[in-house]
Amino acid sequence: MGGAGAALRRGAAGPGPDLSHIGSTPYDGLPNTADFLARWLADPPAVQPGTLMPKLSLRPAEVDSLVQYFVALK
Repeated sequence: MGGAGAALRRGAAGPGPDLSHIGSTPYDGLPNTADFLARWLADPPAVQPGTLMPKLSLRPAEVDSLVQYFVALK
């Protein structure tokens, strides 16, 4: 995954991947479960060392909101 705001919809320009179907289609072989997405959003480098996505210092409520949004993207 790229940055949380990098590319959230099909055709969006930016450095991140197309996440428009992340709720139904895993990206790059990574799990798309709510648990994984929460861990990823909280601290991407801890989940996948070497990732280009930085730690965003999101509050737990922000992580929860983003996970709900991503899981709903079918």
